[in-house]
Amino acid sequence: MARIAVVADLHVHEQSKGYIKKLFLRRDINKEADILLIGGDLTQNGKIREAEILLEELKVVKIPIYAVLGNHDYQLNKKDKIIEVLKDKVLVLDGDGIDIEIKGFKVGIAGVKGFCGGFEPHVAQAYGEKALKDFVFAGDREAEKLDEALSELESDVKIALLHYSPVKETIIGEFPEIFAFLGSKKLSVPLDYHKVSIAFHGHAHHGTIIGKTDGGIEVHNATRILYHNNYIVFELKEGKWIRKF
Repeated sequence: MARIAVVADLHVHEQSKGYIKKLFLRRDINKEADILLIGGDLTQNGKIREAEILLEELKVVKIPIYAVLGNHDYQLNKKDKIIEVLKDKVLVLDGDGIDIEIKGFKVGIAGVKGFCGGFEPHVAQAYGEKALKDFVFAGDREAEKLDEALSELESDVKIALLHYSPVKETIIGEFPEIFAFLGSKKLSVPLDYHKVSIAFHGHAHHGTIIGKTDGGIEVHNATRILYHNNYIVFELKEGKWIRKF
């Protein structure tokens, strides 16, 4: 059966050499999964050197890797260079959708970073200062990019990969005061509209493992912190993704 491994928030820095490699070899990801999805914050500070270290660490992973960037990867405004450094090993999705085949199953993956905005009843509104409007519009644009990416997919089995959370449930455990900066309700709308099979995100290190959209789509918080510094593995059974490890 088709299996996917998922992890988020690697936060690679200059002292990470050997550490990330062990994360993937501890249980041997190459035997447990057919592809790897990484839900953002590949680097700690958005440095090119950090991306280079990650590239070296990922050489032990022999299966295809798909990823989105996280907020940390944007810190130095070098996201394009980070993508360039990783391109031979990692396909970074930014409002893109790709259909692939895993052991005879056609699977679509749509990826986007996502953004802030909050969740009902506390959703940021585009009213008042230009800075606040720009903040809200940035979140709107990420939701639009997710919708566009999902629209590109031809597969019936669709996976959404984000960094920011599309549901409130998976950020519970964090301080409520920062909920609006951990995700946006607007990101869940495309998931329901396109009937996504499953969605993954990171960012909320102290959140909750699983939640659901209004339409019943399962959303999993894949940050490695919640899984004792491990990736998680899902298996496709009768069109549904079931967590194995």
